[in-house]
Amino acid sequence: MPWYANFAPINWFIYKHVNDGRKELNFSNWNTLNKVEKVEKLDDILTMVSGEEMPLKKYTLLHPKAKLSKEDREAIINWADKSLDSIY
Repeated sequence: MPWYANFAPINWFIYKHVNDGRKELNFSNWNTLNKVEKVEKLDDILTMVSGEEMPLKKYTLLHPKAKLSKEDREAIINWADKSLDSIY
């Protein structure tokens, strides 16, 4: 965690944000999802990454190295597409 995460209310925000993200998509639970849920998650990944909505702008303001390059985006999109193909 970054140094600023040690201070309230910043740490509250970070904790909530991380937990909300894990509720939305947690690859540790991937194998527990059914086919429909996996398709929905992969679809969301494709939409968010191709639309440059992820990573969140407010995150990359503090962590500029987390920005995805064009190659990173293409790799994620290709992975999600192949994953969708393997489900069908």
